[in-house]
Amino acid sequence: MTNDPIDIYLENAIVYTDKDGTRKESNLLVCSKPTVKHKKNTIKLKQIFIQSQQGIALKMAGMLTEEMKKSNIDTTGSKDSEQQITKAKDIIDTLYFSDYDFYDYQERFKKLICGGSNGYSELVKIDGTFPLTSTQYDNLLDEDLEIFIGEYLENFLLNSSMKKRTSN
Repeated sequence: MTNDPIDIYLENAIVYTDKDGTRKESNLLVCSKPTVKHKKNTIKLKQIFIQSQQGIALKMAGMLTEEMKKSNIDTTGSKDSEQQITKAKDIIDTLYFSDYDFYDYQERFKKLICGGSNGYSELVKIDGTFPLTSTQYDNLLDEDLEIFIGEYLENFLLNSSMKKRTSN
């Protein structure tokens, strides 16, 4: 994991106006890593994801155990088979599959991203220059929002937590 900004490319362009007043479009979001200033939001987003992941694991274990009991299969498992979720699509799938309200998660993510002064992002810039606004965030299409959330979490919020959890 790095402190360097990452580039996230959306499928659909975001419209913005540059300093000269020219209307432009871009698919590029340059994203910075959140700091301690953003902890109120980052901690909650991490907690929800980890709780979602654990809830899914417990559900799956319960379902497998019942099936294995019916089939007389050994139900003792190995911790080595625990797989680390680090890819953006896996992260989004986990959030959809969990019991947590994904809409609420998206709103919490918006608070992290667009929580700067006057609704301008401190963490995300369109084309690396113009802060993403809450209005532009609200106008993202679903597939772009999922790309954005998944890649941001993968690169900045979850990998360090997941590595710590799976190395124990």
